[in-house]
Amino acid sequence: MNIDHCLTEYISCCPDYLNVEQPNIDKIISSFLCIDIRFAAINYEDSHKELFHAVYEHSLYALTFPNITLMLQREYGIQSNSDIVHKNYTLVKGQDTSPLAKYISENISAYVEIILANCNGEISDNEDVSASLLNNAEIETDKKQKYIGMLSTVIGDITIVTDSGLWPIMLGWKVVVYSERNFINYFQKHGLDEILVKYLNNALSEIDFSIASAEFGDEAAKKLFEAIAICNGVSTEKYKKILTDLGFIFNRFDMDKINDDKFEVLVKEHILTMNPELLEFVREKYPNHIYGFIGCNLDEYLSLQTPEIFSLNEALRLATWDITDEQKIGLLAFSNDPISIVGTQYPDAINAYILTHNLQKEDRGYLYTHYTCYGEKAQKEIVSLAEAEVRTITSSAITLDDRLLSILLQSDIIARNQKILLFNNAIPTLNEETCKKHFDELDLSELKGIFSKGGGRRNYQKTNETTEILAALKANGWIYEYRDDERNGDKYIIIKNKPRSKEPDASD
Repeated sequence: MNIDHCLTEYISCCPDYLNVEQPNIDKIISSFLCIDIRFAAINYEDSHKELFHAVYEHSLYALTFPNITLMLQREYGIQSNSDIVHKNYTLVKGQDTSPLAKYISENISAYVEIILANCNGEISDNEDVSASLLNNAEIETDKKQKYIGMLSTVIGDITIVTDSGLWPIMLGWKVVVYSERNFINYFQKHGLDEILVKYLNNALSEIDFSIASAEFGDEAAKKLFEAIAICNGVSTEKYKKILTDLGFIFNRFDMDKINDDKFEVLVKEHILTMNPELLEFVREKYPNHIYGFIGCNLDEYLSLQTPEIFSLNEALRLATWDITDEQKIGLLAFSNDPISIVGTQYPDAINAYILTHNLQKEDRGYLYTHYTCYGEKAQKEIVSLAEAEVRTITSSAITLDDRLLSILLQSDIIARNQKILLFNNAIPTLNEETCKKHFDELDLSELKGIFSKGGGRRNYQKTNETTEILAALKANGWIYEYRDDERNGDKYIIIKNKPRSKEPDASD
């Protein structure tokens, strides 16, 4: 009778076929099984209820969303349409040994396709049920991915999904709760990819990776540490927290493309060891951070200095820092190169050391002119320099600071004739008061009379020194004239101001 399955198709397409009075259920079901009946739809209200139940128990209906809904409503007693739409598999698994559950299990791939098409874009299955579906090897990967994309349930432990290939899409769709354990488990399978970085950056809770070594072992923790250290994508705050939680350091480091904010963390948190190799690396690859690196490891930096390691530029920068003069001088001792102190802010003791050991000869004229700009120790060295090369000063007519001039004029080292030359060279820069002061310093106090007010002749003892000084004063306009005193050939008469010319006669 079932030629070309005509009877099978007819009965399967007849929703009222179970409307039978006093059916022989066993015989009917046996016949259904014989010709492979699968009801496309069933009119439950008109059906004989025991026959309907027998059809359910033998799965003699097509696996469609309406039929699944009907079985959940009539055999499971589910009343919530929302749960049927959004938590369908959870409902099915609620009676895991039921005919429906068995039927779906045997046709799980087709079932998932049905659910995806009828969930209105949202699935809220329980966590364990979602995991069991994602772990089912009978379901194609693309369907699992679509399922994840519609899943609103958040998975607490990513490892309950045994297929780690699904983890990236789970994180991408934010269906995994943030935890350090989930982070590390994912990292061990997929490394620190963009998905994991985004997962970390979006974490709202305080992170704590101090559990890494204890729970995953030092090797795993170190691999994570190394991966984070070179990752610019991690937010700086979390970058710092992870690295300090993990607690490792680098004795060697060769990544030259770390962003400044990240490299600053490596420096300030002492994650980079101060040793010759890393010092050279930072100098070459991260020059903007070299002084931060030194500052955070000052004692270690000072202790490893050798002529090969030493950098004069670094030493000069450190000379301006708030560290001891002994430390600064200890660094400068590695160099014999000339060092300028003009326009610098080095401490007095450092200026004095440089003048003694690293004098920049071109600085000398400036130092003599700006003597009072320097501290007591540096001034002492400037005086020593000036005393040693007073002939150069006088021959070059170098302008001296007036206080320095006073010291040199009273020096026991400088010859008398050089003192006279120093004074004469300074005349253009002097005023009446400083000039009189220097006369006293030269034991020529009588020459102060030049500046005395009032009339009368002014005559002074004629000596070679007096002659030189008066000539210089005349040349610079301090006096009008000096000449031999006709009354006393051993003295000069000084005319301070130019005499007034005789008024012409009005009658002329």
